[in-house]
Amino acid sequence: HTRSIMISSSTMNMRMMVPHLLLWALLLSCVVCVTLPYKATSSASSSSSLDAPSGRVQLGLFGSPEYVDIVKGGPRWAGVNNGPFKVDEQGWPLQDFEWVLDIRRNKPWSGPDFDGVDDMMGGPYHLSFLGKCVFSITGSDPESIIFANQTYSQDTGITNVEVTFQPGHYLFIFQFINTQRQGQAINSGLTNISMIQPGYPAGTKQLFTNRFLSVVKELSPTDFRSFDTGINGYPIWNGANLVVNKWSDRSVPSDGYWPLPSRNEGAVSGLAMPWEIFIQICIQANTAGWFSTPIGADDDYFKNFALLLKNGNQFTAPYPANTPFYIEYSNEVWNWGFSQSIYNQVTAKNNNVSNIQQYVDRSFEISNIFRGVFGDAAMGSVVRVVCLWQYNNWGSMQDALLVAQEKYGAPASHFVWGIGEAPYVSPTEDGYVPYSEGLDPNGVDRIMDSFYTEAGLRRQAFTSWQAVASFFGLSVVGYESGPSLGPGIEGEVTRSPRMKDFEQKYYMDNYFATGAQAVNFFALGPGQPDPYGDWYMFEHWGEQDSYGKYQGFLALSGKPLPELTVGYVLPFDSNSPISIDASQYQAPYTWGPRGPLPGSSVVLCLAGCWPHPPVINYLLRATGSASSYSVRLVGTSSSTNARVTVWLDNVALQTVTFPTAGQQGNVSVPFKINNAGLHTLALTSPVASTTTSLHGVSIFISLVAGSPSPAVPSAPLNIIAKSGDGLASLLWEPVSTATSYIISRGTTSSGPYAQIGKTANNSFADSGLKNDVVYYYVVTAQNSVGQSASSPQFEVRPVVQVAPSSPSVKVSSGVQHGGSIEPLGQALLQWQPVQNAQYYMITRSTSSSGANKATMGPTTGLVLYDEKLQPGTTYYYNVSATNTIGSGVSSVSITIPTTSTPGTPTGLTVKVSNGTPILKWTQALWSYPEFAELFVVDRAPSSTGPFTTMQTISTNNYIDYYTDGKSNYCYRVWGNSGNGGKSAQPSNVVCTQA
Repeated sequence: HTRSIMISSSTMNMRMMVPHLLLWALLLSCVVCVTLPYKATSSASSSSSLDAPSGRVQLGLFGSPEYVDIVKGGPRWAGVNNGPFKVDEQGWPLQDFEWVLDIRRNKPWSGPDFDGVDDMMGGPYHLSFLGKCVFSITGSDPESIIFANQTYSQDTGITNVEVTFQPGHYLFIFQFINTQRQGQAINSGLTNISMIQPGYPAGTKQLFTNRFLSVVKELSPTDFRSFDTGINGYPIWNGANLVVNKWSDRSVPSDGYWPLPSRNEGAVSGLAMPWEIFIQICIQANTAGWFSTPIGADDDYFKNFALLLKNGNQFTAPYPANTPFYIEYSNEVWNWGFSQSIYNQVTAKNNNVSNIQQYVDRSFEISNIFRGVFGDAAMGSVVRVVCLWQYNNWGSMQDALLVAQEKYGAPASHFVWGIGEAPYVSPTEDGYVPYSEGLDPNGVDRIMDSFYTEAGLRRQAFTSWQAVASFFGLSVVGYESGPSLGPGIEGEVTRSPRMKDFEQKYYMDNYFATGAQAVNFFALGPGQPDPYGDWYMFEHWGEQDSYGKYQGFLALSGKPLPELTVGYVLPFDSNSPISIDASQYQAPYTWGPRGPLPGSSVVLCLAGCWPHPPVINYLLRATGSASSYSVRLVGTSSSTNARVTVWLDNVALQTVTFPTAGQQGNVSVPFKINNAGLHTLALTSPVASTTTSLHGVSIFISLVAGSPSPAVPSAPLNIIAKSGDGLASLLWEPVSTATSYIISRGTTSSGPYAQIGKTANNSFADSGLKNDVVYYYVVTAQNSVGQSASSPQFEVRPVVQVAPSSPSVKVSSGVQHGGSIEPLGQALLQWQPVQNAQYYMITRSTSSSGANKATMGPTTGLVLYDEKLQPGTTYYYNVSATNTIGSGVSSVSITIPTTSTPGTPTGLTVKVSNGTPILKWTQALWSYPEFAELFVVDRAPSSTGPFTTMQTISTNNYIDYYTDGKSNYCYRVWGNSGNGGKSAQPSNVVCTQA
């Protein structure tokens, strides 16, 4: 779903909002472009294709580097007591200031994660700076920070001090008072501030920590990704004009730290890691660089950037010669939640083009600038310019590339190496949310089960992207990806060991097997789940081996590319032509995971009839080189003498004429393929303003000359299933060269599956099943050569064909639920499972009449948290148990209270490890709290007291480091509302035994 190399909370929040913004953003970005395609030499032959899979997967990584000097990552400095704050050109304070170090696991905006373990700062850190000052601890326990061995040199003007952050504390605020630069007055600030992490010598010049470099080298990513000037969220408007990014505005290694405050009003300077530092990561980690560049950068910026990569400068050696690097023009320019999207929209409007057209045009121009520095031979092999947009918009990308190559006078492959999207995968069950919150004891496994089904459904989208890429002779690349996980119980899913297996199957079976060449994973870590998602491979340094997400990436790194499993395999026998179901094109504007119903009537609307696409793509797979074919189109048109242009791989083969309805057209077009691999057959209208619809079209392809190798069919796609009473009915897209299909079934997501049938048709009915049991199906295609890879997994739950009864629903808010509470402004709905229900739909209204109704769901879970409700307002809910026959509806209402009393924590336990008491208790079930300090921990010398408060915390665990290792200690825990309210009673009291 963004971020600079050091992720700020504001940009991170927008990234995690992406799943909720996609639908609206799609509506904004799905605009049909009228195309005037660039026409290469008209010929019946094409040499533009992707080679058959070879080599290894290109698996890149986005990550935030860890610096030995923690100042380099961008300190959180502010004026004393949040007063005004000024810095100089290098970012050093010009006055007294305070430093905030916040390592709380569950902050008010990012909690709670009850199984999370807080980090520890420890020490000693070596703090040094030019100047002198007095330290003051504020806003936290005075004992939380220890300053020791402070010295000041009159000769050098340097202050040195050792700083230790005490365990059991997570929010540190300390002030630099009476600051004085050399030769200046009191309150003049400090310069050259550094804080070296424990384990490194004072004054070290080492930039990155050993553990960061070790992890990057272990993972061996194909590329490592970074941003300049923040990319997302930087100023784009100075009050009068769009801000143009000059090369002189950028961050440089001589700056004090990164991100650095802007040097001048409206400029973008210093919002991220300098390019020179990022080049050093690539050199030290022996990995390629993925450079996401500023949206407002001018031509001079890009020329100087290209020269820096080629020649280096006083700060860095040149980028390694002959090592590929990727140039991405900004990032997520489609996402209107980011400032770069606004910049692009304004520029597009000024140029009278669509948003995606402006983005592609500028990418072509950037490519030309790099070509001027690196030369023709480096383009594609070393310099890899990529054009990336929102998923489900492969058709918009194709339109924009066609227009751009006409405008700039050369094929798209002259400018661009790859196209693509962000191939995230979400845990859904055929569009239904499979969970609501942690009340489901099997919730983690249910979510993991649904991941496998959704992964297969994403394969169809990847195939559509591949059809566009193959058309232009480009590669498919993903700018970021990974399991897309949200808050609550999904934070537990990211820790599941099943992630290791899932990630491998997702990428190998569903992404790379479609011909994709490269993808970036978001993100390295360490990082924690929060309300906007969980995107990291691991949570704490040193724990990588226990995280399935990390291990999955590690297992993928360096793997050989899988065999292709998509595309209509072209005939390898002159006596056995193939037929293509014309309805099963790679639809440019398909909403959802599937295309049209196989075998359905189809209208191929080639121009002027949105939402039908102006370009129809069919992905072909050739198994040999230098082979000649003939494609025959049979059908009628909606207008007299309708003309259709047949394309192969960006080359117009021939324009043919179709008769009107009632007259069957039958036209043949020859073509030649010179390379084995993926190719794209496309149909367009030669006149952009003409509406041309083709009806009842069938496509036949015959081998005319050549000896392509026999091959197994591609895996079936577009599986569509319907359930009945003890019945599952399956239908799928016909597969070229297939003579039969094998159907396999299992009761466990991701297998194992057992063969249950074989058919020569592209449909199958499975009867005698148990109702209300989930079955998982895969289909393979077979011919004389062998059996294909498996289709995407599809799940079916047979049900009795009667409408479900009404569910039994209870609703509550702001009261105790067995030791758990809900914060103000939330309602918790729970219901019992209803026989024959396939899913549940929930609606909410502020009127008993149903006015102002909001729809939530569908969900297959039995719990729903509704949030951000207005205290004092009555809400009316309908919960419908639904299947294809009908629904059973129950209605409940609740008035949201204006005050809330926290529930009492339960099950408090204590154990002692090496003299240190470790407490844990049963957590409350929260959704999106507006505060973090959920519990108050008290301690006493005996079970009867007197108790004193030790800590107010957000996790349901606490480690007491403030003991003498000899005495008995007793504990109790209160619920805490964060606004002064505590639970009516504390938890049970537990004591250690000396």
